[in-house]
Amino acid sequence: MKKVRWGILGSGWIVGASFVPALHRLGREAADAVIASRTPERAAQKAAEWELAGWAAPYDALIARDDIDVVYIALPNHLHEEWAVRALEAGKHVLVEKPLGLTVASEERMMAAADRSHRYLWEAYAFLFREQTRELVRRIQAGDIGAVTSIQSRFYADIGEDNIRWQPALGGGALYDLGVYPLRLAALWFSDPVRVSGTFRPHRGVDAETMADVWHPGAHRLQFAVGFTLPFQTGAVLYGTEGRFVVTNPYHPAPHDRVFVERRGEWEPVAVGDDGPTFFPMLSHITRAVAGEIPAGHRAGPGSLAVIRTVEQLRAAMTPI
Repeated sequence: MKKVRWGILGSGWIVGASFVPALHRLGREAADAVIASRTPERAAQKAAEWELAGWAAPYDALIARDDIDVVYIALPNHLHEEWAVRALEAGKHVLVEKPLGLTVASEERMMAAADRSHRYLWEAYAFLFREQTRELVRRIQAGDIGAVTSIQSRFYADIGEDNIRWQPALGGGALYDLGVYPLRLAALWFSDPVRVSGTFRPHRGVDAETMADVWHPGAHRLQFAVGFTLPFQTGAVLYGTEGRFVVTNPYHPAPHDRVFVERRGEWEPVAVGDDGPTFFPMLSHITRAVAGEIPAGHRAGPGSLAVIRTVEQLRAAMTPI
């Protein structure tokens, strides 16, 4: 396999906690990475701490390098579009942290840049690449619970008070950060909503907690709750005409997480052979796609736009509590 070199824009928590462990599991024979930060000192520190191949500063110095194949953008939400477009125009493939953009228009501009440059653009929904999600899709397509009629999900994490997600100018808030997950899950089966409603609890100018009710054509329904002030907890139930799937962690499953199917009162565990760093299947797929080994799947496209369209509708419709 052709060795692929990643460029990393940003040095926040998600890079060290999720991206770097997956990169190291890929192995240096398959991929390595150069990191960029706003200052040389920060970039050099993180390159050493995370045992990366090198560093650059500022950001545009990295995307100008000829040896970078694909750029991972882990910057604050309001910077995603600028740097995704610049990286694409520099001839790089791009993986952007979710949310891809803060508006439909922003995401459409990024996708247009990918089309013009003939490069791939991904949004970092790691769960789409996980075996757990693939198994759910396979079993639902096979009719294990009949047709999916509704989904309920929750996703909470206590981010503390010293976090950029509290800053509205940077695209903060629980809906942008966590609410996009259940919306992307629902987009696997449901089309654009016909009605949305919701409430949010404001704090420091953003939504600290959001509870939403999203109706899709055919009386399909998504209900979700997300927030920043409770200890980590997540889960989803997918209801069908003949049963349901109960998923303890639909978005970042760990080895101890489980999936169960219930039909007519009978419970069955679903075997999912999926462990390791949460980003590993995503990075492995993207690295192989960039190397030309496999087709590029789960690229940013209709699913991403469906999510941000619903986010825009909810932001206009929700009321504070």
